Amino acid sequence: MTQVEIKSGLFYSQEINGSFPLAKEYVNCHTSKKDGYIWIIRDSKQIKVHVGRNDFNIITAESLKSDAEISQEIEDRFTVMETLVDGVINRTIKTMILSGAPGIGKSFTVDEKLMKAKREGKIRFNCLTGSCTPIGLYLQLWNHQNEGDVLVLDDIDSIFNDQESLNLLKGALDTGRTRQISWMSASSFLREEGVDNTFEFKGTVIFITNMNFDEMIEKGTKLSPHFAALVNRAVYLDLGIHSTREIMVRINQVVRNTTMLEDLGVSKMHADEIMDWMDSHKETLRSLSIRTILQLASFIKTSPRSWKMIAEATMIKR
Repeated sequence: MTQVEIKSGLFYSQEINGSFPLAKEYVNCHTSKKDGYIWIIRDSKQIKVHVGRNDFNIITAESLKSDAEISQEIEDRFTVMETLVDGVINRTIKTMILSGAPGIGKSFTVDEKLMKAKREGKIRFNCLTGSCTPIGLYLQLWNHQNEGDVLVLDDIDSIFNDQESLNLLKGALDTGRTRQISWMSASSFLREEGVDNTFEFKGTVIFITNMNFDEMIEKGTKLSPHFAALVNRAVYLDLGIHSTREIMVRINQVVRNTTMLEDLGVSKMHADEIMDWMDSHKETLRSLSIRTILQLASFIKTSPRSWKMIAEATMIKR
């Protein structure tokens, strides 16, 4: 059970502090003795403790780890991801779902390895981004139905809002011996394109998403069973990069281990300033990702003296 550390709370007139199991999350209430209240378990009973927003901290597994530990875990997961992509290229992995925050390099890494394999003639590869209708997804699966075909669906989360698309995706991601894909609705478009209403899918699908499937399953919404079904059918890898802190650790990795900023003509001094500025504004940035670094680098190239003013005017939420 999640723990909460209370620095200053009130239970009737009694002062409460310490670490307790969290029963119910914080509720903002202006009639409370403080800003709001939370429910904790004390002596095997649930009690309501009045607290302000800054009077408590939720203790998560992440908060107990050092940045170095988080960094190592992320590096390990990216290594696993590259190994799984090698498995796709070698045709030992049929289906894969990659989950992680946007702009952390997951799509770039996958695309780079697959493009190299395509040039070497090992696979036939195509990446689909943006939005996709159910019949459009069926057509893409038809076009990539053979062994050695790799279809990457990159950030097409609109699929989850359509029952037909979900069923098609479940069929394509299945790890069974045979994967049968069907389109039972009448379609003159498919007939004109010479596409059958049912076929055996032997290709490979990689689904790249910003969504945390484990979190979506735990929420218990109407979509939760679909997320669970997809996870059960495919190799699912959560890259462990969802929170602001994890994203910053990943950005530091990229800056430290690549020559990205140097290649853009950004000096070591300015690179350090970029990282310091991002860290101090990470909670108020409209977007926090590797792309943010590239934007800040362009501001420095535009105006080395006033780049921070430009960044604050264009990137900070008001």
